[in-house]
Amino acid sequence: MGRKILVTDSMFIFDEHIKQLEDAGYEVERLDKPDASEEELCKAVKGKVGYILGGIEKVTGKVIESADELKAVVFTGTAWKGFVVGHELATKMGIAIANTPHANAGSVAEWAFASTLAMTRNLLSLGRAGDKTFQTTHSLNELRVGIVGLGHIGSRLAELFSAAGAKEVVYWSHSEKQSSLSV
Repeated sequence: MGRKILVTDSMFIFDEHIKQLEDAGYEVERLDKPDASEEELCKAVKGKVGYILGGIEKVTGKVIESADELKAVVFTGTAWKGFVVGHELATKMGIAIANTPHANAGSVAEWAFASTLAMTRNLLSLGRAGDKTFQTTHSLNELRVGIVGLGHIGSRLAELFSAAGAKEVVYWSHSEKQSSLSV
């Protein structure tokens, strides 16, 4: 039986994780192309016992059928069904499907926080590539921030904005419809 793992995740699987897999006796092959085509995935999955995906590629039924030794597909995120679209066939073939719910929630919230700051401060227009040299903007303590959903990511995002001094953090969730966090 082979001991090879295919890794397409380049955002959350770092060199230290690859080393852990290698220390456990696996040979790791990276396909550092997050939007790999079905044809590329069919070729790459051959001879692999594991597949760690975190790109935007779709693991279709054709990819699953191409897998000759595959035992597990792991998605490094929550909404795996949108990426492992061949999951029913995989299950029928005895291939385990797993994901890492909420493992990257902090990273996603931090990215959303940083992106919001960049947009609020108009950083792209003010940088070297931009067309502005000066602009007055609002500070966080003047902003009312709205968050749709207060799950793992939304809760962390609300904490970040509150800690940074946002004037008000308002959220909408299925259970409470709309509320405001004390700042």
